[in-house]
Amino acid sequence: MYPPAPSFLDSIPIPPQSVILAVYYQKQWAFVHAQETDSYQCLHGMWEPDKESADKAVRRILLEKIQAPSYSVQNLCSYSITGDNGEEIRGACYLIQVDYVESAAPDVVFLDGAPAKWTYPDTHPSLFRRAQNFVQTQGFTIVSLREEPEYLEQAIAYFQEKWADEKNRMMYDDALRSSIPAKNFLPQWYLLLDGQTIIGCAGLISNDFISRGDLWPWLCALYVEPAYRGKGCGGKLIGKAVEDARRLGFTHLYLCTDLSGYYEQYGFSYLGIGYHPWGGQSKIYQGNL
Repeated sequence: MYPPAPSFLDSIPIPPQSVILAVYYQKQWAFVHAQETDSYQCLHGMWEPDKESADKAVRRILLEKIQAPSYSVQNLCSYSITGDNGEEIRGACYLIQVDYVESAAPDVVFLDGAPAKWTYPDTHPSLFRRAQNFVQTQGFTIVSLREEPEYLEQAIAYFQEKWADEKNRMMYDDALRSSIPAKNFLPQWYLLLDGQTIIGCAGLISNDFISRGDLWPWLCALYVEPAYRGKGCGGKLIGKAVEDARRLGFTHLYLCTDLSGYYEQYGFSYLGIGYHPWGGQSKIYQGNL
């Protein structure tokens, strides 16, 4: 189970109180190693907007640990958490993609991915995943509902809008809502974001209302907004489902569809015909993981 995620905000909070930097360099991520607890943290520091601009705050925090003459800055997201004393703490997270590192502080380490132990498990893991997703999806962010349950209500509304009718609206409501506390590793539900705007969705489930109950898991409910089609967005959602299915130990991923020529480009091949409980049939495709 992932640690509690901070609440993501639509804009930079005023006044922000902290800045977290996810630093990416040569396909690795920079972390500060806290030796006393043998844990890791993203580069971070305080920001007082009345004393310095956002650009200066980012540069100051970066240069405290890493001498990097060339880098790019992406305003990744804003966040809000509640401290132990009940006080709201607001901040901003930036993705720093470094072109060249001249030197780094002795406590800075570069890792391929997330560390095993976080110094601040209530904030840094969720923000790091946001940065990691941004890099992996070239600007679009894939949200896993189990990892970021604060998107639950938005996800329910979006899946219902794209896939439900009046007869099965509550099916999506219950399916997504029940997945949050589920002990089983399926189902998984995903949203694709452009900034804070939902532009697509998909699911990874145990059976997609198809007669082949001997096959699982299934990619389901794949949808991409028309304005974003032809940009590889569907492939990003498929890639996330493939990644999770592979991580969970599966060797194949299945889907049922009436389309021809789309899923083949992502490595799926026609397997046969399956039958739905309400009548009718669909083609079944299999992808090797």
